[in-house]
Amino acid sequence: MEKIRYISLDSTSPYHNLAVEEYLLQQTTDNVFMLWQNDNTIAIGRHQNTAAEVNQ
Repeated sequence: MEKIRYISLDSTSPYHNLAVEEYLLQQTTDNVFMLWQNDNTIAIGRHQNTAAEVNQ
């Protein structure tokens, strides 16, 4: 059975949370389940349309 690492972040800083996510993607091959919440943030992915994602 494969193990999954569980990580829960207390930070609501999008800079910190996204940096931790990027670090885990780049520096580990572990399976990770991570819970985090940002404070008033709009995060747009590389292949997302900003106009379609943001409710103006």
